[in-house]
Amino acid sequence: MPHPERDTSLPWTRVETVAIGVMTLIALFAHFWNLGFPTSFVYDEHIYVDEAYKYMRGEPFFEVHPPFAVILMTLCTYIFGCHPWSWRVPSAVLGTALIPVTYLLARRMFYSRLAATLATLLTLCEGLFLSYSRLALINIVYLSLGAVAYLALYRFLQSDDAADRRRSLVFLGIALGLGLGSKLAIPAIPVIVASGFIIASCLPISMPGLRSDDAKPPRLDSHYAIGAMALVGGVTGFFFFLTFLPNYLAGWWRGVSAVTNYYHRVMIANAVYPSPPSHQDSPWWSWPLMLRPYKEWQKMDDAGMYLALWGGGNPAIWWAALVAIATAAVRAIRRSSLTWAFLIIGYLLYMVMWVPVHRALYLYCYMPALYLGILALAGILDSCWRGTAELWEQLALLLPVFAVSLIGMDYIYGAIICVGCIGAFIAARRFTDWSGKLVSAIVLVTALAVFIYYLPLWMPLPLSENQLEARMWLQQGDLVNWK
Repeated sequence: MPHPERDTSLPWTRVETVAIGVMTLIALFAHFWNLGFPTSFVYDEHIYVDEAYKYMRGEPFFEVHPPFAVILMTLCTYIFGCHPWSWRVPSAVLGTALIPVTYLLARRMFYSRLAATLATLLTLCEGLFLSYSRLALINIVYLSLGAVAYLALYRFLQSDDAADRRRSLVFLGIALGLGLGSKLAIPAIPVIVASGFIIASCLPISMPGLRSDDAKPPRLDSHYAIGAMALVGGVTGFFFFLTFLPNYLAGWWRGVSAVTNYYHRVMIANAVYPSPPSHQDSPWWSWPLMLRPYKEWQKMDDAGMYLALWGGGNPAIWWAALVAIATAAVRAIRRSSLTWAFLIIGYLLYMVMWVPVHRALYLYCYMPALYLGILALAGILDSCWRGTAELWEQLALLLPVFAVSLIGMDYIYGAIICVGCIGAFIAARRFTDWSGKLVSAIVLVTALAVFIYYLPLWMPLPLSENQLEARMWLQQGDLVNWK
């Protein structure tokens, strides 16, 4: 949230242009380098690539998720040919786009260039985002579209120009519609969040904490709220139904009833979807701690080295993001701030939606909630760096560092690192006012170090058998039965 001493008018600078350009170039390289490897299918790639080929051959098929992501794969395969890298181009493009979008979103959320930079760096260092941006899967598509939707929402909330607000609502509707056309249920959360905050910003009596210095549009009314929702709903619905247009053009579908029949089949398919079938599934409550990551693909090269793709993220970021969400909840209760309320409401909705679901669930379902956790973490680290974070917030952020050190390293070396961090923190607290800066640096350096260590499992890069097994320390094969 903006602090009283901070100017909320934040002009764009040339340094920002260079910074966002450099980080986008890094993302381009990370997402597109050797994109055609593995040359074989990874995890569920065969499902979506097969559907893309069916589109090209004009063969009807049924998929429980709406088709926008598959349509993007079809277009790239048609343009670039039938190659593994062409299947993965849409994910790589949208994964790269997530980087500048994150910078712009965090900048608006916290009125801070530092928070925006931290959020972008943490997003770059999150391995599950990187891995899914290099595979022909649908997850990064709806994640990036959700981020675009949140950016458009914040632009609407913070604008005092009527024309700019209308444009923001149109962009919001496009992102929401295409998101709904990419995945069955998860993109409904951005729709709910956006609708709630638009209405709350327009009504004279709104939810506590949502009318603050974070959002500065002129006072609106219920008529404006109705009009805004009509505009967003109309654009969202148009682009959502547009994602099904290829089915109509191919002659597979006819009439509006085809959509309702499709969702009827989807409900039946989900009702008979198997309960947790293997070590790869995990309950929703285990996701924030990343208790069950797993290998999605593995092979041995000609030199006897192992190549593997790991369905896990950066534990230093996951666990710190969980602490940040808990801190955000406290801040949302104590302070009148749109941003902290937005982050905690969105995070909880992404988690609560899975409570009544009893089918098999997987770790990647946590990615949208994790993204909000990363934004919260960037905001807390920004507060630490500026010296406005409370003592308990600084200490809480050191806990994930201790956990990573003790679990990921030999206990002796891990204990030495923990003692060193505690000693440095006490010294910084006693003799300087840099304890917050120290905490921010420790968390960021830890996240970067863990990212570099696990990078071979996300690219993938060759490892010896011992090196591979050393990186499996979070892999749990026997989680407590949760049925």
